[in-house]
Amino acid sequence: MENKIHDIQDELLISILIPTYNRPEKTLRAVYSALQQNYSHIEVIVTDNSDNDQTKNLLESIISDKRLRYYKNETNRSSKQLEESFGFGKRRLY
Repeated sequence: MENKIHDIQDELLISILIPTYNRPEKTLRAVYSALQQNYSHIEVIVTDNSDNDQTKNLLESIISDKRLRYYKNETNRSSKQLEESFGFGKRRLY
């Protein structure tokens, strides 16, 4: 059983969803923190509900990191709507 869990962890992609609204500095800090994790199989998804481009402008310096995905929403979306849009939900590991 332990080997099975270890094998799954080696291949498991962890998605870190960071929704934001007009908090560019805090978003950048959260993204940096997520990207510095020891676990290498991650994707960081920023969904920006802001009414300006400040968050996008701050993230442009690290947007080339392949683990980072940025989405600018045209309208403010709730966390539940984001989960449904991206197909997130509880998943079984095995």
